[in-house]
Amino acid sequence: MSPGAPIAALAGALTTAGLLLTAAAIAGITAPVPGAPPPRWKAAARRLQVTGRQAVIAAAAGVAVLAVTRWPVAAIATAPAVIAIPRILSRRPAHAKIAKLEALESWTRRLASVLAASRGLEDAMIHSAGAAAPPIKPAVTALATALQRRVGTVPALLAFAEAIGDPVGDLIATALVMAAERRGPGVHAVLAELANDVGKDVASRREVEAERAAYRTALAWIVAFLLGYSAFLIARRSYSAPYSTPAGQTVLAAVACCYAGGLWWLHRLAAGPAPARFLPDRSPAGEPGAQPGSDTRQP
Repeated sequence: MSPGAPIAALAGALTTAGLLLTAAAIAGITAPVPGAPPPRWKAAARRLQVTGRQAVIAAAAGVAVLAVTRWPVAAIATAPAVIAIPRILSRRPAHAKIAKLEALESWTRRLASVLAASRGLEDAMIHSAGAAAPPIKPAVTALATALQRRVGTVPALLAFAEAIGDPVGDLIATALVMAAERRGPGVHAVLAELANDVGKDVASRREVEAERAAYRTALAWIVAFLLGYSAFLIARRSYSAPYSTPAGQTVLAAVACCYAGGLWWLHRLAAGPAPARFLPDRSPAGEPGAQPGSDTRQP
């Protein structure tokens, strides 16, 4: 490496930082005003679920790649890759969904057993919080707390469905809402049958996840190939010298976009579409027809 290489790398890093700051100014990212809504970039970060630590690591990785390769395109591509690749290779979201369904099945069966012992509906839901499995324990605990505070049963169940965030939770909450409104016999039998249906849903989702594992394996191999090829390019500078030219950077940007699109497509195939809920969003920002200061609780 020539003596001027560190200075060139630093200049490239400062140039990239200047471009990012210019883009931020054009996008309207300004200092927050007390009492004002959060900036757009913060709202976007919340949707992407990017923590400050992840952002710092991604930025540091981008600067390190720029210092080693002096390729601005490689540095810009590295930052989102550091955040996205661990996510697209992770199987935790799929396992978490199945664990949540299994917990709902177990909780519904226990609730049906307690109701069969002639407990009241609200009393049964309150006492079920202690035996709820970890994936749904916060939602069940919040439901029990709301009922203990004399919140209406129907609003508490709708909030429970919102906390679960799954159509199976909507189905269970709907059955409990109907039981709370009608107060008729046979609720435990309905819940027991519902638990059986949830168990079948768990089995079917396990089969689907087993089929999608092939896409995740393909993703892992592609990522391993990209990492190996990138290491080869860095080690063999004579081979990768054309990428140092403006035309080479343009080609590298096109290649990076193609790989990013392919990885995103495979990730969508591996993840599949999220199941749609049928209960409306009852959060303050998403509740249809809600007016400020209005009481949206059902009687």
